[in-house]
Amino acid sequence: MRQPATHQTLQITEDGNLLDIEYQWVGSQDPQAPLLVFLHEGLGSINHWSFWPEELASFLGCRGLLYSRPGYGQSTPRNPNEDLPINYLHREAQQRLPAVLAALGLAHERPILFGHSDGGSIALLNAAMDNSAARAIICVAPHINVEPFMHHGLEHCINWYDSGDLRQRLARYHQDVDGTFKPWSRAWSSPDFQKNWNIESDVTNIQCPTLLIQGDEDEYSSLHQVYGVQCLVPHAEALVLAGIRHSPHFEQPERLKKRCLRFLQDHNLLD
Repeated sequence: MRQPATHQTLQITEDGNLLDIEYQWVGSQDPQAPLLVFLHEGLGSINHWSFWPEELASFLGCRGLLYSRPGYGQSTPRNPNEDLPINYLHREAQQRLPAVLAALGLAHERPILFGHSDGGSIALLNAAMDNSAARAIICVAPHINVEPFMHHGLEHCINWYDSGDLRQRLARYHQDVDGTFKPWSRAWSSPDFQKNWNIESDVTNIQCPTLLIQGDEDEYSSLHQVYGVQCLVPHAEALVLAGIRHSPHFEQPERLKKRCLRFLQDHNLLD
């Protein structure tokens, strides 16, 4: 298997400030191959994806682009005391993702989006935009609201960070691990966010082909999330994996690769 290219850095401007964004190309080197963009989870980064982007992009024959959002990986770090606004995922979907693509000269392309967890929600929100360029979206364990089921998993995550080895584990992937974890955990555990964060009205606008994937033993959200998207986006397809937790692309990668291939072939998106 071809080794992935070295991470590179681009810059985007936001509110008059320059932000460094680390990114990486994987998969096909054919400039005519379909563009597949990977959107990482709430505590993820380029390195946290591990083998998955290279394997999926190569299997599908796509150019794979992955990047670390500001506050993650080696991109511009975030102040640990910064509070994320309730619409921070909208900002990632509607402003930062288009800005990254534009900075790479890809504004004219129609990407396929592959998002996990928070990245899945970002893919949904981007595809829901009136001017969205997304050709299709593949969302693994996305969220559309905050349900009580999530509270236990979040509390476990915070305790693991404060008292266990989660901070040490995550520090391998992020320039400023506290700046990654603390604003994210404060946002999702705040009463205001839990009561008011809801993107159901947004996702009803999605028109592009949509594949939803979730394990039935996901420790952070129930199947009400993917079934909720299906109710709002009737053309969306769903794959529910028995005995699988929050990261099915790590637990059943071969099955996911084959399902993604069939989905994209069914919609003639790999020509």
